[in-house]
Amino acid sequence: MKKLAVPTIVCAVLAIVGMYVAGPGGSYAAIYGAIDSMRIGVLWISMVLAVIVAAASLKAPHAWQSYTALGVFALSAFKIRVWTLLGALSSLTLGSKLLALSVTGGLICTLLAVITASGTASGTASRPATS
Repeated sequence: MKKLAVPTIVCAVLAIVGMYVAGPGGSYAAIYGAIDSMRIGVLWISMVLAVIVAAASLKAPHAWQSYTALGVFALSAFKIRVWTLLGALSSLTLGSKLLALSVTGGLICTLLAVITASGTASGTASRPATS
């Protein structure tokens, strides 16, 4: 997770920014805050948790941090229904595009971190030759 911590932090911060970038109909947070305030709260908590976990992995990386960040981005992708946003990407406002792309990018980064962490933990990662 240490190598992918900075991209994970960037994706989480961009997702938070994307929630508040105003468009013609208002920002994502304003539109869904009136309808479903729980969605905005879950997104906020999950993105802040992703930043905290990724920042902690810069100092002392552990495998659980990758899994936690992956779970957080997967929950966020589910809450914003990223599959529908990516399908209609050309018609979205700038904030919704930023939110959808940053959550998708964070999901990919953390998935790579989990794959890397599990490969290292199981001993299947390449090791330097000893003589």
